[in-house]
Amino acid sequence: MINWKKMTALMTTGILLATAAGCQSKNSSQGADIDIEDVIEDTEETAEPEKSTEVVSDLEARISWWTYPIFVEDEEQGDGSYEQSLIQKFNEKYPNITVEVKYLDYTDGPKQLEEQIKAEGGELPNVLLDLFRSEQDTGDMLTIGVPALRIISLSFLFAGFAIVCSSVFQALGHGVLSLVVSVVRQLMILLPVAFLLSRIGGLAVVWWAFPIAELLSVGLSALFLRRVYRKEIHPLEM
Repeated sequence: MINWKKMTALMTTGILLATAAGCQSKNSSQGADIDIEDVIEDTEETAEPEKSTEVVSDLEARISWWTYPIFVEDEEQGDGSYEQSLIQKFNEKYPNITVEVKYLDYTDGPKQLEEQIKAEGGELPNVLLDLFRSEQDTGDMLTIGVPALRIISLSFLFAGFAIVCSSVFQALGHGVLSLVVSVVRQLMILLPVAFLLSRIGGLAVVWWAFPIAELLSVGLSALFLRRVYRKEIHPLEM
């Protein structure tokens, strides 16, 4: 009796083998027809011309580069030679920009910067926000950003405790508590308080939503930490 399943399987296998052999022979025949000269010509046509890396700018400016002394291993190089080499490479692209190197002392470096900022009539928030100010800005960024940065920075005083508590919860297998604190702070406190403050005092007071949300999240984290301490940490001390 003929086993139709075996015959069908053999026929299918033969068809697949024949199809694969035909495709392979077709590809090999197409590969044999390719002319190496045509490939070289196509490569030469598609090759992009080399772009010059030299950039010349007509911008004229004078900048001060504050840095700590950089020591080099080569004894033949004098002090400041490395900095001067960097300035020389910089001036190859920007010849109209004068760079003045000012060295900081390793012991009083931060104090030197602070004195320089005060001497120029600036403050730390102004200096930080000035890094992101565009040329088209008319001063609105600093007008809004400086008070906002000062108020938001108050929340950093409480953020450390909340971050530590969140790490403790996750370490003890209570990641849900950490998630609850984050959701409550960002969605249930920060956004509603910011909306209410914007309706009451406008943009000038809306930034107080950040320290308020952080302070309340610290209280919630303290409650969760007390609960975890009583149930899991305190029994280990007995």
